[in-house]
Amino acid sequence: MDDDRSAEPTISGIGTTARALADAATSDDWWSRCLTGLSASYRKWGLGYSIAEPPELRLPRTLLHRLLAARTAHGDFAQYHRRFGHTDAELNCLCGYAKTPEHLVFCEISQRKFHAWPAKPERPPSRPKEGRRYMSAILAHPKLFEDFLTVTQYFAINARAQQTRDLTSPGGPQQSYGLPRQNRHSLTAVQR
Repeated sequence: MDDDRSAEPTISGIGTTARALADAATSDDWWSRCLTGLSASYRKWGLGYSIAEPPELRLPRTLLHRLLAARTAHGDFAQYHRRFGHTDAELNCLCGYAKTPEHLVFCEISQRKFHAWPAKPERPPSRPKEGRRYMSAILAHPKLFEDFLTVTQYFAINARAQQTRDLTSPGGPQQSYGLPRQNRHSLTAVQR
């Protein structure tokens, strides 16, 4: 009986083989096939895929939640609440426009702080294409997204306003704050 241990796999060799298989499985070809199965709201950001630890995981949980919600449109957005029949949800931002992932860069709350935006464009976004371009940039770089939210305080300001409305409303939270405004940044109008 031959007892040659040099023919057995080593831990290092197994690791090398595993990395090579993982690289092959996550090639651009694989990702392009999977991309077609993703939701349109996720695809529009044009995000890639990597098997390395994503930088998003270094974000605090509250910011990671906001980042993933914006990428997937599964979160505190008017369309999401309507889709799932959330009758007690606040559908509009404090400024009166419908909550959408893109609204984050169009809202007057954020635009007041434009001078301090990270990686800011030449001028504040005013058209959907410009807004999507900037959102794609900050959604692809979690540190920029974190800096944007820190500078604008968008969610903190809306949360404080919601708490105030809840405390001062006789019946608790209300469906909307004032009348909804036409969302000039969206392809769909706010329904009354």
